[in-house]
Amino acid sequence: MKKGILLIILAAGTLLTSCEGPQGPMGPMGPQGVQGPQGPNGNSFANWKIVDCTVRDLDWQVAPDYYFCEVRINDLTPTVVDFGTVLAYRYLSASIDDPTQQILPYTRHQSDGVNLWTETIDYEFTDNLITFYVTNSDFFYPQEWIPSTMYFRVVLMW
Repeated sequence: MKKGILLIILAAGTLLTSCEGPQGPMGPMGPQGVQGPQGPNGNSFANWKIVDCTVRDLDWQVAPDYYFCEVRINDLTPTVVDFGTVLAYRYLSASIDDPTQQILPYTRHQSDGVNLWTETIDYEFTDNLITFYVTNSDFFYPQEWIPSTMYFRVVLMW
């Protein structure tokens, strides 16, 4: 028992006093390591293309719970779909010439003075086709209230 207490006291004393003094100089450089295998080509996403899309108010179609519009993009190939990345942005102004954009999904709270709702714009894609959606939180989709013309930027990387 006395040996155990003595060892604890010695260990505590060593820990409390061994950190004093200036740090010593850096030791010598170690030997060169073994050459590893060749890694993959570092050109991930070396190919990219930007496609601007205009969805006119007359292009929107009404579904039971949302509005949608399908846009054909020939550069949206199976390679891009299966191995790349597709990002979509909404231009926030009434023109593609204004560079202000918001990545999708885009969610904003709306009011017409009487009603309150949230509008969400999102997308999905497959080979050669991207579909944009407008969904309202109140699920009110009258045929006479079609979304206005919207401008989108689609970035394809593969």
